[in-house]
Amino acid sequence: MIRKITLLSLAFLLIHFASFAQKACGFDAIHQRLMATDPAYAQAQAQFRASWNAYLDAYDHMPQGLKQTLANGTDTVYEIPVVVHIMHTGGA
Repeated sequence: MIRKITLLSLAFLLIHFASFAQKACGFDAIHQRLMATDPAYAQAQAQFRASWNAYLDAYDHMPQGLKQTLANGTDTVYEIPVVVHIMHTGGA
């Protein structure tokens, strides 16, 4: 019985270590480096942020309470960053 429990525990441990097959995404490090070293990239990011904020201000269907929250920042608004990975073979 102890041997079965030991084997089962070892199997779970090995499965746990094998499940971490992917390295962490390098987007944040590259983004920070580009923001610090590439003025054109930083300007493009600032323009995107400004256009996004203008869109949020002009959006008609947004509840009025959320518009006020976004405008003066008195309440908590969560921004969830999303990164899309595109995988291809390098062809056309």
